[in-house]
Amino acid sequence: MQRLILSIFNFNMRVFFTKLLSLGLVIAMSTLLIGIITRPEESRSLGVTIAKHRVLQQMASPKVVLIGGSNLAFGVDSARLQQELNTNVFNLGLNVYFGLKFHLDEIRPYVRSGDLIVISPEYHLFYIDALKLIETDYIMPSVIHATFPRSAVYFPIRDQLSALLIALNRLPSRIGDRIRQIPSGPDLTFAYNYLGDFIDHLNIPASDRSRINNADSKAPANINWRELSFDQNSIQYLNQFDEFARARGARVVMVYPSWPNHLYQLDPTFYQDHHAQLRQRLNIPILGTPDCYVYPTEHMFDSPYHVDAIWRQERSKRLIEDLQPFTH
Repeated sequence: MQRLILSIFNFNMRVFFTKLLSLGLVIAMSTLLIGIITRPEESRSLGVTIAKHRVLQQMASPKVVLIGGSNLAFGVDSARLQQELNTNVFNLGLNVYFGLKFHLDEIRPYVRSGDLIVISPEYHLFYIDALKLIETDYIMPSVIHATFPRSAVYFPIRDQLSALLIALNRLPSRIGDRIRQIPSGPDLTFAYNYLGDFIDHLNIPASDRSRINNADSKAPANINWRELSFDQNSIQYLNQFDEFARARGARVVMVYPSWPNHLYQLDPTFYQDHHAQLRQRLNIPILGTPDCYVYPTEHMFDSPYHVDAIWRQERSKRLIEDLQPFTH
């Protein structure tokens, strides 16, 4: 009897594990099929960083490279800068959520003698937990998902470890890419021009722009910066990068990002204090003051850091005036 019970138990366990294995295979095959058929749109968009690196790698020096988040991607006419500064210009800006260290690390392989590196860090990059005010938790996993392993090395170690799990999630899409003969990482498509500027928003009518601003803005209407602690690492990262660039024979300057008037006017003194602290502690020149890049709120496009076509030209004009002494 005991042998019979044991035999029945073993049979049931074999059936159980067979069913469990079959279920696992069905889930794996379903995941693979979904990955082959579909691809996350945000990953394709963020994966444009690969194409930007590809272009930058081939660009001759001396050159001007703009690094930072989407305040640059949305807010600069690089072709105008290139023409009026009479030098090569490339816009590496993409997304604030990548973090200041990422922005500084990803440009290092391309810094050459005679280059001018223009850093335009968003205010969120100087304050601890400020990025948590923006509902963009999907950004870092998505960019690693889209570009693994190339961009993963620019993230902190803890994020590189999590990228290993993301890479497994990315595998079905990669297999799908091979089957459909899609190259790794998107090219600079119609959404970006050949100098790295995002241009897909430039022809949107004012009425639609207003609707987008009301519906899609992720940033809070009132940011109390004084409740946040200054991130001391930001100063260290910037000064260390300046030393690196100088050793390569390049120069580094900083400019402020675009910022809407209605947020600036909530506490103008804060931005003046912020500027004074940076001037005192940074080794790199800061061109202009925060109010130089404050713009009328009606020219905002879906985020305080994004401007429309009109203010994009005004900001480009001011950038040219600030940068001319460093390019002649």
